[in-house]
Amino acid sequence: ASQLYELHVYTMGNKAYATEMAKLLDPTGVLFAGRVISKGDDGDVVDGDDRPPKSKDLDGVLGMESAVVIIDDSVRVWPHHRHNLIVVER
Repeated sequence: ASQLYELHVYTMGNKAYATEMAKLLDPTGVLFAGRVISKGDDGDVVDGDDRPPKSKDLDGVLGMESAVVIIDDSVRVWPHHRHNLIVVER
């Protein structure tokens, strides 16, 4: 997939979690090349009680929305991009 697409890790988790997930999925750093988006990186303000935002958006990902494929285990966090979403088991 990395030869056909630019891959990103996008999580509602914090930066430390996002970085660890990227390392787990891509130990050599070749696939994601630092393209990791975590809580707060997308411009969403986190609620005062430190709850993560309730949805994700493609604003932090460069490229045309029509050319984006999202692979996630949750439909509810992508309310505006369900046509781009492939749901996988958690």
